[in-house]
Amino acid sequence: MKKTLLILMILIVFTLCAFGNVHAEESTKNDVGLGEKIYGEAENISLYHKDRTAGADGERKFAEYLIERLGGLGYEDYSYDFTFDNVLMNNASYTSRNVVFKKDAEGTDKHVIVMTGYSNLYGYEETKGNEAVYYGGAMGVSVMLTLAEKLKDIELGYDVYFVGLGANAMNYAGAGDFYEQFYIRNQKSDTLFVMNYTMPVGGNNIYMYTEETKTIHGEFLKKIAEESGSSFTKIPAYKKSAPILIRENQVIPYTHAGIFDSHIDFFNARIPSVNFLSLNWEKESFEAIEERDGSINISNKKEDNLEYLADKVGKEKILMQLSSVFDVSYNALTDKEFVDVMMKSAENMPDYSIINSDVFYFVTILISAIVVLSLAAFLVKRARNNVKEYTVDDYYGDWYKYFRARAERDGEGLEEEIAAIKEFVENRKKPKEDPFGLDSKDDGGNGDDIFGL
Repeated sequence: MKKTLLILMILIVFTLCAFGNVHAEESTKNDVGLGEKIYGEAENISLYHKDRTAGADGERKFAEYLIERLGGLGYEDYSYDFTFDNVLMNNASYTSRNVVFKKDAEGTDKHVIVMTGYSNLYGYEETKGNEAVYYGGAMGVSVMLTLAEKLKDIELGYDVYFVGLGANAMNYAGAGDFYEQFYIRNQKSDTLFVMNYTMPVGGNNIYMYTEETKTIHGEFLKKIAEESGSSFTKIPAYKKSAPILIRENQVIPYTHAGIFDSHIDFFNARIPSVNFLSLNWEKESFEAIEERDGSINISNKKEDNLEYLADKVGKEKILMQLSSVFDVSYNALTDKEFVDVMMKSAENMPDYSIINSDVFYFVTILISAIVVLSLAAFLVKRARNNVKEYTVDDYYGDWYKYFRARAERDGEGLEEEIAAIKEFVENRKKPKEDPFGLDSKDDGGNGDDIFGL
């Protein structure tokens, strides 16, 4: 009951705040850099691997392609199969594969996870022909592959896991299973940082979502972006949140585009992370996610392809976005202060336990009640000021206008009705006579009133 009230109150407060003003700020834009190469990777995937249908042969073939690419860089293969419930096929059990490769650093267990989904819904009727270029798929994989290549010969003070998440188009099935297998069962508690590319480019703006509040690793990434001239937009104050729990252990009792993604389990475990996402977060609307202003959302739709994206966003802008995401990723991972920053940030992660406490419930309900009552009082007052008292004269006046208009339109003889109404209204305007002579000063000489009392 308590959590139900919380959800209701938060929904009310967020709804009332939905149209608050938001100001976006962008840093100086960089050049396209490696954007062309990354875009070329996406073109290759779209040409030869359009069908990456979750749980089907197309997805299996693309997993083999990823294994060949990452294995060719000399990384260790930790890929594995898993089963998932296919929500589009009556929750039948299907098999997929998480492609996992490790760049090893000697003498340490500390590691970074770079992840992206690679599946799509190409073979399903509802989204037939969806290449999933924008929503994960080609763009996310292209950034990850390019990063894996550029880091190949660079010595880092930690391991890096490059993870292609299978069946991620099915409610992030691959991400959930990877967290369970990798972090829980194998007790990989030395995760320094998680990078997620589920929706990296293709919207009006690109963002680096790290936390609900300012963090050490968030400020570090912001500094890296500014130094590399990357064009990231400031996260808006209002994030179009909804009081929905994606995971039972969710540290905050609501979600939004920045949280509802592949990295959510690591986010809930309070591990420093960044979610690169691209959309139109500034748009003041009740849409949960709006990708671009002036065009439809294409994630998990047949329009999710390079041709549509290039037409609606523009290739040059896409190249700039790809370059920005890559530059920040690469420069952060190779920065000499990276390990110290992430360890320090992990020790100082925000504690959201207060928002699940009884005090928070009480304060939330109290504030929400005040807001609702104030709004109700305002609406009642406004309604009273705008409503005119409707009198008998108004009533007959409307009938008079009706008959006059009807007579002029149809040429009907309604003179009697019009005259009767007109006479009634005019008589109403005359001073009313006192039927009992109560206004008379003459009391009949005996001082008694009309009733003899």
